[in-house]
Amino acid sequence: MVKRDKGKTVSLGRDCRLSSPSLSNSLIKGITSTGINVIDIGIVSTPILYFSLFNMDVNGGVMLTASHNPGDY
Repeated sequence: MVKRDKGKTVSLGRDCRLSSPSLSNSLIKGITSTGINVIDIGIVSTPILYFSLFNMDVNGGVMLTASHNPGDY
């Protein structure tokens, strides 16, 4: 993203599963290690993350979710 699109910042949303905060922290560390900034928008629905792509100063977004899987995932 940085090389191809000159992107610098992504928004990151997550679901409300118990594992989401620790997974989110690890993902943020990984993304920022590549030189990309992360704006953590917290627990949001996928449509809200999509909304952030057009209403925040970001170049992309990541939704951390287990989607349709049972709550223990």
